[in-house]
Amino acid sequence: MLPQEVLNQIDRVIKETWIHKISKDYADWYMLKEDSLKCCMYYHLRSQLDDLLREHNLRIYPEFYFRDLAYFADLAIVQVDPDSEEEYLANAVTDIIAIIELKYTAGTADRTATVSYTHLRAHETKA
Repeated sequence: MLPQEVLNQIDRVIKETWIHKISKDYADWYMLKEDSLKCCMYYHLRSQLDDLLREHNLRIYPEFYFRDLAYFADLAIVQVDPDSEEEYLANAVTDIIAIIELKYTAGTADRTATVSYTHLRAHETKA
């Protein structure tokens, strides 16, 4: 299990990315549709969290599939077992840290889209 300060840092970066970077990307015409939004979010999160991801064996996977729910999450931050011998990466996931579901609706730079992200940890802060 990750320390609370790591979870808090991930939560903060998700929120700051959405508030400051995604609206700028939209204003600068980097987003055409929802897939562009996902790509931008992935890029910024990966860039900002790179050291933390490596240190704690965390990965950001787009279109992460939850077999039990028959559900694809837009983005998932997961912890993996670096010593796993699984051939399929999803089987090496040991914990799910955050689920990010993005919805794109055309608008202005101030109102780029409706977004929701859900953490699977009850002790994390809410957006």
